[in-house]
Amino acid sequence: MLIQFSVRNFKSIKDEAILSFVSGSANKMGNTFAMGRYDILPSAVIYGANASGKSAVIEAFAMMRNIVLNTNRIMLSTDELPTNSFRLSTETINASTAFDVVFEVSGKRYKYGFEYNTESIVYEYLYVYETVRPTCVFLNNGKLRTSERFKEFRKNEKINKNFLFIWKADQDGNYCAKETLKWFKQVSVIGSDRINAFSAPDFQTSLLNENKHQSIVSFLKAADIGIEDFNINTQDISFSNIPESVQLEIAKNVPVVDNIKVKKISIDTIHIQYNKNKKPESFLPFVLGRDESRGTISYFYLLTPILKTLESGALLMIDELDVNLHPLLTQKIVDLFNNPKINKNHAQLLFTTQDINLLRKRNFHKSQIWFTEKDEFGCSHLTSLAEYKNIDSKIDYDKNYLMGKYGAIPYLGQFDFIEKVIHDDKKSKE
Repeated sequence: MLIQFSVRNFKSIKDEAILSFVSGSANKMGNTFAMGRYDILPSAVIYGANASGKSAVIEAFAMMRNIVLNTNRIMLSTDELPTNSFRLSTETINASTAFDVVFEVSGKRYKYGFEYNTESIVYEYLYVYETVRPTCVFLNNGKLRTSERFKEFRKNEKINKNFLFIWKADQDGNYCAKETLKWFKQVSVIGSDRINAFSAPDFQTSLLNENKHQSIVSFLKAADIGIEDFNINTQDISFSNIPESVQLEIAKNVPVVDNIKVKKISIDTIHIQYNKNKKPESFLPFVLGRDESRGTISYFYLLTPILKTLESGALLMIDELDVNLHPLLTQKIVDLFNNPKINKNHAQLLFTTQDINLLRKRNFHKSQIWFTEKDEFGCSHLTSLAEYKNIDSKIDYDKNYLMGKYGAIPYLGQFDFIEKVIHDDKKSKE
């Protein structure tokens, strides 16, 4: 369960940005999860103008997750860590990036974070809250400090400067490190390009799971998109016959690619075909990626991560949840997480959107709503609606937002110039 995430010096985020899932004290919606002295929110949404930094928040967590799980396969001391610092300031372009996350797993609260650059981990720490006060599991700021409570840590531990100590702690059998890695592994991050979701191994494995099949079919039928069922087609192909970009991606995760077996997966959606009397005649397969609309494809690729998250009580992050989806369908997805009768396992959803229809009091408490806005220097700032004062509470959130009461909207210039552009272009062709 995510409690708080913070990031500094990543893409358009120059100064520290903090996103919290702790509910405001005035939340009477009854959709929170009790965790000690905190009430934790089931969902949070980020609004903002184009290029304001909404996606950067999601991408920052994705970057932290990828580094923690070592998806870039940092194996040698010469390997570079992935960075994407704020480039519009000479202060930060070559400065380190920092991530920090507070979360709960297996009934215990943890705080984990690190600061790094392309060559090294500058600072790293892990704390566990077994009482009100945190216990330092380890802290590494050039000089490693470990808790005496954990006997598995050996004195004078040595690791490469570009290695996270949490990897070594996991190898040593430290349960706090193992729980932290387990939590990160359960989180799903879906970008606005849904195609990438389909290429994820856990997504394909879930599709091939017969126990998940009927649940996905039920979701498809509920969306009223005309799909009765779907089939998964698999084909064995040689490693040399797959695209080079895919080969490189596989090589990152598989030490030896010789004689590796690759399965090509495709999806057929099943529709009813009717005869001239408008009676069902047969079932007709459609190729998902070729014959279905972008909205159907987008929705299909979201179903497995949504089901997985709701079943496991994990965290799901989606950039541009509403892309190609009808507003009513987007609303239903959000309702799955906000409804405690459905979300019994305390799953969480963080998403970005431009769908103003969702920005209503019946959907969210104000502590669930966040805004991103860029200042004159190109820096993104993240602010909770709960921080805004002197806003007319009788007016719903969406109306106040469109009136600019919360900022985070584009201040568009005049488009009158287009008349002259068209006129000049026409004149030059005569």
